[in-house]
Amino acid sequence: MTRGDEIVSAIEAALADLRHVSHGSYQRQDISRIIDPLGSRVESFLRTAAWPGSSRRENFYDLIERGRSAGLAVDRVDQLHRLRTTYNRSKHEPTAALLVGEVIESVRDGSLAMQALIALGIGVVNAPFQRELNYHLWVGFWDHYVGGETEVSVMLPGDNWTGVGTLDTLHMRMGGLGDS
Repeated sequence: MTRGDEIVSAIEAALADLRHVSHGSYQRQDISRIIDPLGSRVESFLRTAAWPGSSRRENFYDLIERGRSAGLAVDRVDQLHRLRTTYNRSKHEPTAALLVGEVIESVRDGSLAMQALIALGIGVVNAPFQRELNYHLWVGFWDHYVGGETEVSVMLPGDNWTGVGTLDTLHMRMGGLGDS
C-alpha cells in the first residue's frame, strides 16, 4: 500500500461513515466527528506526501493551489477546495449548518480529486505507507525489604494492575552503589 492508497482509503472510509449517518437521524456533531479528522489528514497528506518541501506558512488553500502548477485539472482543484471549505465550515463555524448530502458530495468529489492528484505521481505519494506504531507500557517497582531487592516489572496496560500481562521482570539488589 502506498501513501496515496492510504489517504484514498481513509477518504473512502469517511464517505462510508457519512453514508451510514445519513440513514437515520443525525446531529451536526456526528458529521463533524467524521469530517474534522478527515480534513486534517488530507491537509497533512498534501504537506508531507504531495509537497514534502512545503513551508509551514503555506495553508491548506495554498497546498491545494499547488495542484494547478503540477497539472491537476481545474475542476479537480475546485473539488479539493470544496472539501477544504466543508472542513473549515465544520471546524471554524459551529453554528453553520452541515447537511449530510452536501458533505457526502463534497467528500466523494474530494476522493476523485485526490485520486487524480495521486495519479500525477508528485512528491512521495507512491512511497510505501508505513503505519506509526505507539506503545503504552506500565512499569512497576516493588521493594522486597526481607530479600534486599527491588523487583521491576514491565507490563501491558490493563483494567487493574493485578491482572495485567508482564513482558519482563528485573530484580535489582538494594543498597548503596558500592555494595557487592
